[in-house]
Amino acid sequence: MIKSLIELVVYLCAIGQLLVMATVFISWFNLPRSHPAVRKILQVGEMMYSPLRRVIPEIPGPFDWTPMICMVILTIIQGYFQSLAPSF
Repeated sequence: MIKSLIELVVYLCAIGQLLVMATVFISWFNLPRSHPAVRKILQVGEMMYSPLRRVIPEIPGPFDWTPMICMVILTIIQGYFQSLAPSF
């Protein structure tokens, strides 16, 4: 039971990482925001970024650090739970 929950958290972190990468690619390639899939990806990405944007001060310049920080947090959480998995 606990191992299944740990695996679920690991998979959710992996999905979150894919979503972060997708939002970054959408912004790099300037894809049309009118497409329903693009809108949904950006909406879910913004749900992940908004708590971080409230905490992280806005840094002037063209680069948004929030996706990178979100990716680091997801990677740390995923690594922590993967290290717990063999013990169960």
